[in-house]
Amino acid sequence: MTDDGSHQVSTGKAVDVELLLINKADTRKYRPKAAIKISNLFLAYDYVITNTDLARWEAAKEAGRRAVNHNLGTDAYAGPWVEIWDFGEPLVFKPFKEWQVMKENDLTWNKATWV
Repeated sequence: MTDDGSHQVSTGKAVDVELLLINKADTRKYRPKAAIKISNLFLAYDYVITNTDLARWEAAKEAGRRAVNHNLGTDAYAGPWVEIWDFGEPLVFKPFKEWQVMKENDLTWNKATWV
């Protein structure tokens, strides 16, 4: 193992062994919200339920904004809250998301709806 966490294989080439986190289908329902049932404890990480349905830095930043807003809501704070906006998704993903919904609900795929 080298200092950067990679491994040397017999060829002498460094290989990255850290796994990439990819959300599995239908796991969003298991994610926690930023505000949980423990008083004055808020979660801000990319696995928290956000508008960004992917574990990446945008989700982590949004979770942080949500945690700040929940914290502000526990006090008598009268100032502006942190803005939370929808994460725009490229239209190229739309058919795949529709296909996933149909698959999860055992619906038949209709090619005509994609044309």
